[in-house]
Amino acid sequence: QEMALIPNANDEVIPSDVIRVRIGDVAMLDTMGVCSPVKEIHGFEWKVNLYNQMDRLMMHLSI
Repeated sequence: QEMALIPNANDEVIPSDVIRVRIGDVAMLDTMGVCSPVKEIHGFEWKVNLYNQMDRLMMHLSI
């Protein structure tokens, strides 16, 4: 299973590389810094990063 995360909340294409996440990929949680294989992908949402005012991707993963 793979998700290509391209559009942001305004349906604009982000200028950076496409982020692809697959089941079994090793992901890191920002809050804990723990690296574990991805078990499930529940979706994603965009948050505003106040420091550089760019959209920040928040993945909902089970690891």
